[in-house]
Amino acid sequence: MIFRKRTLFLMLIDAMLINLAAFVSFYLRFEVIGGISINYYRIYYHTAIAATVLYIAVFYLFGLYNRLWQYASTGELLSIVYAVTVGTGGTAAVVYFYGVAQAATYPFRMPHTAAILLWLAMVFLIGGSRFIWRILQENTYDRHTPGSQKQVLIIGAGDAGVLAVRELKNRNYRDGRPMGFIDDDRSKIKLKILGIPVLGSRKDISRVIKGHNIDEVIIAMPSASGEAVREIVEICEKCGIDLKIMPGVYDIISGDINVNPIRQIQVEDLLGRDPVCVDLQEVAGYVAGETVFITGAGGSIGSEICRQIARFNPGKLVLIGHGENSIFDIEQELRSEHPGIDYITEILDIKDRQKVDLIFARYKPGVVFHAAAHKHVPLMERNPEEALKNNVVGSQNLAEAADKTNVKIFVSISTDKAVNPTSVMGATKRTVEMLIQSLDRRSQTKFVAVRFGNVLGSSGSVIPTF
Repeated sequence: MIFRKRTLFLMLIDAMLINLAAFVSFYLRFEVIGGISINYYRIYYHTAIAATVLYIAVFYLFGLYNRLWQYASTGELLSIVYAVTVGTGGTAAVVYFYGVAQAATYPFRMPHTAAILLWLAMVFLIGGSRFIWRILQENTYDRHTPGSQKQVLIIGAGDAGVLAVRELKNRNYRDGRPMGFIDDDRSKIKLKILGIPVLGSRKDISRVIKGHNIDEVIIAMPSASGEAVREIVEICEKCGIDLKIMPGVYDIISGDINVNPIRQIQVEDLLGRDPVCVDLQEVAGYVAGETVFITGAGGSIGSEICRQIARFNPGKLVLIGHGENSIFDIEQELRSEHPGIDYITEILDIKDRQKVDLIFARYKPGVVFHAAAHKHVPLMERNPEEALKNNVVGSQNLAEAADKTNVKIFVSISTDKAVNPTSVMGATKRTVEMLIQSLDRRSQTKFVAVRFGNVLGSSGSVIPTF
């Protein structure tokens, strides 16, 4: 109903504009109203009637009545030009053939210049009537934006920078008003992009922040090196300015970024290299429909494995852990985010061989991700017996139970500290690797050990620690 009312309203506006365009075209052709003979008034009436019917029909066929014109761009303008061209040609043809049919009693024809002027007037009036919505929207943002808004400086005047400005505009500047760009391309300096000036290069950031009372900086340089990002971070910290970052345009389009594209700076942005990513689609191939065990499911690494696996619709997801609070938290999160999966929780000490054998026999998993371990190096140095029992004996219990129940794949989460180990924790992890390598040679189960480096953001990793 709303769409129908909107369409009828636009058709009514267009009918008035079409008649105005027809009048203007004849008025300009004959310069003054009094200069048009009565015979050409008759042609004008025929032209106005034919134009009203044909233009509205063509506009409908070209889809001009089902567009949101506040987001109009050059694509919409081209559609208007095409539709007006077709409508003008149709109008001229109808008036011409009507004149031919009436030639014996009515020798006058529509002037060629009137047809050209009609086309020009239609493009101007119809195009203007559509684009006025976008102009009014942008001006309304400017007039009604509170003066207390954050002043935002955007680093990077490329595609990502333009996207950042549009994102701020789409939010009605609730998250800040863009005051200018910074870009190292000297040819852009002092130019304006979307009405926003390029105020200088990277070395001018401090000056621009102070001179324009900037409250927040958005980095919109997806190809920038970690060193460049760190330099900008240091400048903003010295100036006491909030800092956010914009991912690459193609990351957003491809779906790699599926949240608010303007976000806080993360550790990965400062690395100077891309973080290692797993081919999750390949993982999905052997997880979908399977019963999946995840040990250490409440830990920082185990819980993230749970989140990733839940995306690929396992038949059952069995969350195994020793701490009830962490297991409860991850179960509630998963049930909220992925409600269609059968979740099972088991509070279990993996050193308990009898209980381990029992749950493997009960659920018969197809895939096991073993992330349960003591991993804090200083603590394990002071408690070597506990490290040996939990990391080695517990892993042996799980691996042998997997072998006994013909699990398809057993993935053990190891560590780079297992390479030429110099600590108790590293030695226990290397022992587990040797254990599952031995089992892999004689078992139907495929045993795999994956060595993680320092996992950003995990408990006890370098970032939260230092």
